[in-house]
Amino acid sequence: MKKAVIFLLLAGICHFTGAQERTINGKVTAFRDYPLKNVTVTSKATREVAVTDSTGFFSIRSGEGDVLSFQSKAFESVNKVVHGEEPVIVNMIFKGGRNNQKLAVETGNIDPDDLAYAVANMSDRNNDFYTYKDIYELIRGKFAGVDVMDDGKIRIRGQNQSFMLDDSALLIVDGVETSSISSVHPAEVASIEILKGSEASIYGSRGANGVVIITLVR
Repeated sequence: MKKAVIFLLLAGICHFTGAQERTINGKVTAFRDYPLKNVTVTSKATREVAVTDSTGFFSIRSGEGDVLSFQSKAFESVNKVVHGEEPVIVNMIFKGGRNNQKLAVETGNIDPDDLAYAVANMSDRNNDFYTYKDIYELIRGKFAGVDVMDDGKIRIRGQNQSFMLDDSALLIVDGVETSSISSVHPAEVASIEILKGSEASIYGSRGANGVVIITLVR
């Protein structure tokens, strides 16, 4: 009797889990605009594998909270959590270099002309910054050793910080010192560099708590 109850419970759990699975659709791009073909998409929960088509689209059986893994040799791997029935949109970052250009073409990820143009003219778009809702979320997501405070100030861990003095980092946007970066939209950002210690010393005493350097898309 006891074994029968356990069997029924396990069967119920399996049925419930299966009921949560559904087909998830999505699209994979590079440089934000170019669809990536032949990217392997793997569901960690269902173990299913899909491959993006000529327009970068894919469909895969997955479920809430599942993690989809996106892989292609010439691009940095991406893991994306599934939320509800929302389409999963991924912009993969090109690794750069001649060998990876050759790989991207040979594996059929992107047409040679499109890749050549993107590499030559769209290096500032070779990131996923635009997927973050604001500049502070972007910094939190990209830099584990950096804290964003409630007042918008930024602290770089490992600096000689004091409870009595301002220990926020120096903020530089396109070469100009600023007191706030709240107006900077992630889609405008080409790069972010975090300097601390001897690297920040070029800014003198102003860089004592580290420096956040943001370069905007031109």
